[in-house]
Amino acid sequence: MHPSSPPAADAVLAALAAARGLVRDARADAADLRLRAMGIAGGTRWRSRAADDYRAAMDEFIARLDRLVSELGACDGDVADMQRTEAAAALTGVSP
Repeated sequence: MHPSSPPAADAVLAALAAARGLVRDARADAADLRLRAMGIAGGTRWRSRAADDYRAAMDEFIARLDRLVSELGACDGDVADMQRTEAAAALTGVSP
């Protein structure tokens, strides 16, 4: 392959499949972490000002994890769209 030529379709599809796997794994890890944080927050009795600050910090942490899980889901959708486009291009011989 010449340095300026595009990668082969099968290489692009393999890279997209690997990227999608990584995104899915990251999303699953973030979702698991979010559930653990929610369990810690829900299982703790809050009795003092310090606990209120901790609860607020945990609530913010959980909200950030919610956004991360959502953004990773959107990223997975984007990579899936790229996979479909590249797969169609590979079948038809027409580059996207």
